[in-house]
Order: sequence, then structure tokens, then C-alpha cells
Amino acid sequence: MAGAKENCVARRTVRQVQQNFAESLGYADEIIWDLLSQDEGDKLKEKIKELFRDPYSSKDQELATISWADFEKHEKNRKKLVAHNERVRQIIFDAVWEQRKYTNRQSLTAIIYVLVVADEVDVHRAEDSRTFSCHPVFRARRCVTSSSGRSNDSSDCCNLFVDETGRVYQNWEQYVATNKLPAGVMVAPERGIYRMVKDQVRLEKYVTPAGTTSSQVLGYMDTGAAVGGFAAAAVPIAALLTLPVSGPLMAVAGVVGLASAGYATARSSVKLVDRSQHEQSINVTDREARGHWLGVVAGAVGLGAAGATSALTAATNAGREVGAITQLTVNGMNISSIVVSGTGVANGVLDLILKVQDGDDITGIDVLQLSASLVLFTHSVYNFKLASTIINETANSNIAGFRKTLSHRLRRTFDKIYKETLRLRGNTQGKLDIIRSVNETPSQFNDQEMDSNLLIKPPTTAQPRQEPSNYAAGVFSLQLSSVMVRGVTFVLENYGVSLFQHVINAESFEKHITRMAANLEPEVFDFIMKLTRTFMDTMLDELNSVLKFFIPTESVLSRILLNVVNNYRHMPYNLVEHHTGDILAAVRRYFLSLNPNSYTGLLQKCPICVGYSTLVV
Repeated sequence: MAGAKENCVARRTVRQVQQNFAESLGYADEIIWDLLSQDEGDKLKEKIKELFRDPYSSKDQELATISWADFEKHEKNRKKLVAHNERVRQIIFDAVWEQRKYTNRQSLTAIIYVLVVADEVDVHRAEDSRTFSCHPVFRARRCVTSSSGRSNDSSDCCNLFVDETGRVYQNWEQYVATNKLPAGVMVAPERGIYRMVKDQVRLEKYVTPAGTTSSQVLGYMDTGAAVGGFAAAAVPIAALLTLPVSGPLMAVAGVVGLASAGYATARSSVKLVDRSQHEQSINVTDREARGHWLGVVAGAVGLGAAGATSALTAATNAGREVGAITQLTVNGMNISSIVVSGTGVANGVLDLILKVQDGDDITGIDVLQLSASLVLFTHSVYNFKLASTIINETANSNIAGFRKTLSHRLRRTFDKIYKETLRLRGNTQGKLDIIRSVNETPSQFNDQEMDSNLLIKPPTTAQPRQEPSNYAAGVFSLQLSSVMVRGVTFVLENYGVSLFQHVINAESFEKHITRMAANLEPEVFDFIMKLTRTFMDTMLDELNSVLKFFIPTESVLSRILLNVVNNYRHMPYNLVEHHTGDILAAVRRYFLSLNPNSYTGLLQKCPICVGYSTLVV
């Protein structure tokens, strides 16, 4: 699975790892979100790149330990993996970014991790395992509990989930039931949200869909159908190679082959529907979707051609006349079956080769689709005849059979009538007339960068809450400290209490201060700090009431700094001071532009949960 970490043996248990994730990504029992504006897609791409990192190559180090030829081979494989990762990251980005349609075109997401203990069926033992694989999942907000458009409480509502393959799940229950995780027990935060109760993360455990009995049975059926298909394909191949094949064996191979092709067609159809439901590409340019489409089309055309040929034969047996248009239609279906199934064989073989080269897993459905295409192709090639040939051969066979039932004396009479009819009515029509007349005579004739994130906006809570009465860890000691800027000392406590009450990460805030001290003049440093305090004191309450998310000091400080640097870098300080109002207004407009909430009257009741949602196209 793309992006998934391989099974690893860790010093910590699954529960301990999830506890660490909860402490880093959660906030008590609140629901945490990361907010990105509609023009900050690059920040999400950076985050995804951190999750799905490219292999690193140090040329000098490699050359010190391996030969140049081996190094070139390693680099070729590395570049191929980098290209693969880039495609995977783009698919995930597109899927996550698309979910902005539910949050007023602003991206409101959070990352969770699902750990899978492979080959485990006891959900009670999974938490204590030290061997697991790790799978990142993006959670995106969809519904809110109020129809007013001014709430962002999604406690009991549907959240969207995007996994490491770019599949989109409409709620947590759908993710649990239809995910593509490896077989085993998945251990995940409760309902896909990191929440702490008495300092302990709440977890849920489930057997993954791949580990269920129904999935295993389906896998056996796929394998059985694939084996049956290959066996059925071998018979006409042998016949085409002029090896002796009996009629009954060919008939059995035909029945098995058509059954295998029908099953593969149904499976391919189900896969396409599943991809569509999970917002994955079903375009023929997508490698996996293309295989499913070829499976559906080849199966439909192949089975249709087989049915049409059988109908044509039956009509001929019944002595009915088959018109030229019908004959052209049957010819077209048989030729189409050869072309489409042949394309399916070529695509299936190529896909298997590419998967082996890329190190991807070959699935049962891959083999099944190749088997179905092969059996349809071989049988279509072996059985291919023009409709006129089928009619003539069937008629000749029937007439020969009828003739054998006659006595020696009647045969001579029959032959005379037969020849005279052909002379008068023509070859094809004459034979049909003979068959018709015989059928009417008596019975003897019939038998399918953390830092970068904070510059964006840090995690924000989904529920309106009072400003914290206690500082975040380390903030109080930071408030009591001072900073030296080009020989001038500034005591941070002098910038007011409100500025520090809204710091959520002391380390990040300290980095902001340190960088400002290293790059700004003392008066500019002091000006930006005072502007930040003014903003927090005068504008924060209004913004919170409108936006319904927590705005930390770090984000305000970063935005003010960016505005000053981008717009007033070359101005003398005394002139920059005159633009205080412009700077504050610009930062206010920026935060208002991030509003993920829809307005009154635009939301509609969700048919699944207690919440309301709307689509913004």
C-alpha cells in the first residue's frame, strides 16, 4: 500500500505509540483541526511530502561502499520510487483539497494514524503488540451540529476521511467497513479523533476488512475463478497448436471459461463502483481503473458475442432466415471480442510486469482479470467464423443429420429435392427451406515544517471554548524572560498578559521571537510586538465570534511580520508607524478570509448524522 510503513518491531506498544500521537496531535477532549486558506495548497503539499518522504541518496557515501554500476542501478530505482511517490502525493493532495467544498473553500483537516497488527484476529491483544504497520489518514470536516451556519461543533457528525491511496470515505463507519488496510487488527483513535480522557487516549479496535471471513472467501473465489480461466484458456490454445482436443473437452472448457469471464466481469464492475463511491479516478488513464474497464468491456462484449453466436446457431437450427444486418452484427461482435479481449490480455500482462518492477503487490483481481481476458481471447480466436460460415456449417450439419435418418430409397428422393431447392432458391435460403420443411414433418426427422504549519495557522478547536485560564506548557517562563535585540533588552512581560494567554506552543513562539531578534532593528521588533498585543486586545474576540476557531498568538505575530516585511521593508521606521491601522486591517481581513463556515440558510440536514452540511462549488 502506497505510503504505508512496513511492519516494524518497536520498543513501544501500539497503545503507547497512539498515546504519543494523541499528545502531539490532540488537545484534551477537543476536536483539533488544521486550517488552510484556498490559496495555501502548497502548505498541504509540504505536509503530505513529510508523510510520504522520498528515499535519500548520498552519492559520496554510496560510492564509498558499492561499485559504480551498483550505484547507478540504485539511483535508477530511487528515481523510479521518487516518481511513484510524486504520483501518490498528488492523488492524496487532490482528494484532500477537494473536501474544501464542505468548508467554504477553506481546507479544514487533521491527521490521524491507524496502526495495524498483521495476522491478528484478537482485538483485545492488539494494543500490546510491538509489531505493526503505520498508516496516515486525513480527517476533513463535513457536518456541523447547527443549521445556523455559525457553529463548528462536529462532535457527533460525519467527518470525511482520506486514506494513503486517496480513497475518500464519507464517515468513520464507512472507513472501518471498506478500508484497504492489510489483514489484521486496526487500532485507531475513537471515531478518528484523538481525544484524551484522564490523560489517556481513547482507542478503537477492529478486524480490518481484508482480515474478515467474507474477504478471505472472496479471495478464494477470485483465485478459483482465475485458475479455472487459465485452464479453460489452455484448451483452445492446444487446439490452435493442432494438438488433439476432443469435442466434449472443448465444450467443458467453453462453459468454465464463460463462467470465469462472467464472474470477472461482475468483480470488475463492483471495483469500478467502489472507486467511484470513494472518489477515486475511474478514468481510463488511471492504470487500475483501466484494468477494471477492460475487464467489464471485454466481458460484456465477449459474453455478448458468445450469446449472439449461440442465438445465430439456434436460429439456423430452427430453419429461420438470418438477415444480412443480423449477420453483420454478429460478425462485428465476434471481431470486437477478439480486439477488446486481446487488449485486455496485453494490458494485464503489462500491468503485472510494471508491478513486479515497481515492487507493488499483485492482487487476486489483477490475475483474475488477466485470466478472464485470456480465456475470452483464446476462445474467440478459436471459435471465430463469419456468420455466413456458421449458417452454412450448421445447415450442412443438420441436413447431414436428417439425411442419415432416412432409408436408402428416401435418401435418393431427398437428394433430388435438396438439389432442386438449391437450384431454385439459392444456397443459403435453399438450405433453410429444407430445414424448415423437415421440422414440420413427422417425428422421425427430429431429435468482471512544523514551523511552516504555524506560519499557516496552527490546530484550531472545533468547539467554541473559553480562552484557557492556564498557559500552555513553558509559556509562563517565557513571559518572564527577556530578549536582546542589537544590544537593546526587551522584557517580554511588558507586552501584556493577553499575548501570552493565547500562545499554544511555547517552543514555536520562542523561535519566532528569536528570529525577529536576529533580523530586525530594535524599534521594528518593538513595533511588531506592540501591534500583536493591540490586535489580540482589540480584534480577537470579534474574530472568534465570527470564525468559531481559536487564533493563537503565533499566527497573529507571523501574519503581522509578513505584512510589514512584504509591504514596508524599504520604508523608514517613522513612516511605517503611520500605517498601523492599515496593517491591523489587512491582518483582520486575512483571518476573516479563512472562514470555513457557511451562512444561514445554506446548510441542509445530513441524512446520516445529526449535523448539517453544504456544498460550495
